[in-house]
Amino acid sequence: MSACRYCPMLGQTHARNFNIDNPRRPCMATGCPNLVKFGRCEKHAKQKDRQSTSQRNNEYKWMYGRKWQKARAFYLRRHPVCAECAKYNRAVPATDVDHIEPHLGDRAKFWDQANWQALCRGCHSSKTATYDGGFGKPLVDKV
Repeated sequence: MSACRYCPMLGQTHARNFNIDNPRRPCMATGCPNLVKFGRCEKHAKQKDRQSTSQRNNEYKWMYGRKWQKARAFYLRRHPVCAECAKYNRAVPATDVDHIEPHLGDRAKFWDQANWQALCRGCHSSKTATYDGGFGKPLVDKV
């Protein structure tokens, strides 16, 4: 154990072996003891990528293709300011097109422009996290 000069515990000793130049953390996969610089170990990174990619491709392949990219770009040209920020008199450029009411895979809801709003990245992330239960927030009932 050595005195720590890198954290608020100046002069105190740490029980853990800590190297400031090469910090190692446990893998983010539940129950995995492997130490990594960040994220997941090689074994779990591959499993996660394969799983999320296949799920994303199967569930949303028909939605976010070329047709969506063109519609999104057109909508953002017509609505260049974040709708949420505009409520607070802030002119923040919109970067994302959000579905006001989640479509949940319903094609009619997905393409209904009355259900779209232009949002900046921060507002869209916040809204999505609230709905999906991100940042420790409870899930919103999807029914």
